[in-house]
Amino acid sequence: MELNWITIGGLLIIVVIVVFFLIKRNRKDEEEYENFLNENDLPIEKEEDEANNY
Repeated sequence: MELNWITIGGLLIIVVIVVFFLIKRNRKDEEEYENFLNENDLPIEKEEDEANNY
């Protein structure tokens, strides 16, 4: 039975490390994506021949 508890503990530690790694990577990717959208946002130009252009 000792081997089973050691195996379960090892797997649990690996799972926790992978979850923290994925959370950290997701936050970094989200920040990079937001910066990309903010820097490459093209302004919307109004067309001069719109019917409701006052």
